[in-house]
Amino acid sequence: METGHMTAAVDLMLDIISKYREKNRGMWDGARLEGFRRLHNTARGEIGEQFVRQYLERSGINARRIGSRADLYDIEVRGKKFEVKTASEGLANSFQFDHVRLDVNYDYLLALAVSPESLRFGAWSRQDVKSGAAGKLVRMAKGQDVTYKITRRADELSGIEKLPGWINARVPK
Repeated sequence: METGHMTAAVDLMLDIISKYREKNRGMWDGARLEGFRRLHNTARGEIGEQFVRQYLERSGINARRIGSRADLYDIEVRGKKFEVKTASEGLANSFQFDHVRLDVNYDYLLALAVSPESLRFGAWSRQDVKSGAAGKLVRMAKGQDVTYKITRRADELSGIEKLPGWINARVPK
């Protein structure tokens, strides 16, 4: 492709982006947690796992990372395996937690929801995830039944300050 055509193509893309950005301006622009939204999804997931682990530790609850990021579950709390999923708030005040797996033997799914100015969470047993009690499971790709997504509204989740109490009430010492 000629340089002139490439420049024109990039200019067209920038024009479309600016119109889209203007239409969606507001929710994340200038927010305290705006930097989170700008990160790649893999980095968001890693940050979510680190945050949950360190937040629990600061709350007096021992939480440790199990293996590497590629392992089948993320952290262990009181001998229970937790899979942590992290999502940022979308325009419909909802969070889409992707790549939820049913073929992995975790005890709990912990969903960390990042809004422009706050953090929320939801947590469910693996059985609740499988039964749909954690939310409707939607296949990530047509024709496969390995990874799913769960979408939750902000009002269906709890403030992050309630996480230590949730752990203390549901995960035996």
